[in-house]
Amino acid sequence: MITTVHGRWIGLSLAMGVLCGCATSPAIRPVPHGAALSIAVVRSPQANAGARIRNQALGDNTSTGAGSGFVIGAMSGLACGPLAIFCVPLGAIAGGVTGTAAGAAVGLTGALTEDQSRLVLARLDRVQRSHNLGDEMARDVTERARSQWDRSSDTPTHLATVELQTIRLTSTRDECIGFVVSVLVRVQAGRTESKSATNEGLFEYLGPFTSLAEWLDDNSDVLDSSLSIASRQLALQIVAELTPR
Repeated sequence: MITTVHGRWIGLSLAMGVLCGCATSPAIRPVPHGAALSIAVVRSPQANAGARIRNQALGDNTSTGAGSGFVIGAMSGLACGPLAIFCVPLGAIAGGVTGTAAGAAVGLTGALTEDQSRLVLARLDRVQRSHNLGDEMARDVTERARSQWDRSSDTPTHLATVELQTIRLTSTRDECIGFVVSVLVRVQAGRTESKSATNEGLFEYLGPFTSLAEWLDDNSDVLDSSLSIASRQLALQIVAELTPR
């Protein structure tokens, strides 16, 4: 009897492991110390398409609903007795779908109004016209890279392309605005177009949340300051990742 129960729980663990599995992206390969490195900072086509606002309350409640739904569904599957190894995964999936729908309904109550969203995006657009994040990142990355690699060579052996992605905005239930700056870095070694000689990595900076009133205040420099901090932090992350350990 003990052996049978033990076998069922092993099957349950394996089934839940399949449901909860995840994968991570490999780290970007470093550039050797002293190598001749050329750095180019560009904006992706997405960056010129403008920012979008994601309702953080929607995301949080959806994932919470899905998580609780999976657990409840999985527990109900245990009622199948000897067939629990089959019922648990199916019950977890069904519960997850139901929980996600319920969580999304709750999260929608935290969304910004259409007028609020328009004002937030307009404010960001005004700041970006006077605050060139791409130019600032080029200065910050170049300055930090100077102590690690040869930046003066006319024949670089490595090329690092720093591509500024779209700035994503998030809103919370209590009307606070946050942002995420994503940067895709591609490093090409040598003068070949071979894919094996090129690797890339995605770097992100999550800015602090700011009240809607302060975000919309044209006299406040909180957004300018946050973008400058994002530039410095991303430059630090990029150079640290490219530096050999």
